[in-house]
Amino acid sequence: MVLVINCIGDDPIAQSFDRAISRPIKKAKMKVDFLRLSKIGEKPDLSRFSQYSHMIISGSEASVVEDNPWDDLLKEIIDQRVAEGMPLLGICYGHQFLARALLGKVAVRKSATPEFGWIEISLAENPLFAGITSPVFMVSHYDEACNLTGDFKILASSPRCGIHAFQYKDLPVWGVQFHPEYDIKEAEEIFDAVKKDDPKLPTYFFDTLRQQLQPKQNERIFLNFLKR
Repeated sequence: MVLVINCIGDDPIAQSFDRAISRPIKKAKMKVDFLRLSKIGEKPDLSRFSQYSHMIISGSEASVVEDNPWDDLLKEIIDQRVAEGMPLLGICYGHQFLARALLGKVAVRKSATPEFGWIEISLAENPLFAGITSPVFMVSHYDEACNLTGDFKILASSPRCGIHAFQYKDLPVWGVQFHPEYDIKEAEEIFDAVKKDDPKLPTYFFDTLRQQLQPKQNERIFLNFLKR
């Protein structure tokens, strides 16, 4: 069973993520539980998390360079899962928070230029990316990982972001800055929501999407991850 930790505060966007991430999990014929960080009351019993086979951490509108109410809890969950050797995948904010949890705040920063839209990303050879060709991914971030140590293998980059993916040591622990989970319609809904708060978004919006079917292959990242 997969545990998905949802770090999104906005209800409609959080629900959109849950629907999107459920598709590849269902395709892998696995069950899923969700933990919504912004809705947690009392601290959960962390010992029960060992029942899961995999864990995925979502993106968020929260900034990883700032302190958030769930930071200590999320770091504790990550530390325990890494120690257990549980396969772990962080997406966008989840990718950044993995770096912060493992190295501290020195490993995250504001991006020099935000990235939004659909962009081509250079991928290194890694089991996580098996079957991905001519990669184009949705991106939506103001922060990024940085200053990673030799324990991290940098697996992906773009012209504006040097660390678009990493693997921690030889463990089944990965972070991806881009979003493999969303389809075109879901991505457009997120871009529209961001535009309401950030009128400058069109100035750093990219669209290298050449074919409507390109994003469909991106679910392979989750299928590869869930095989670990």
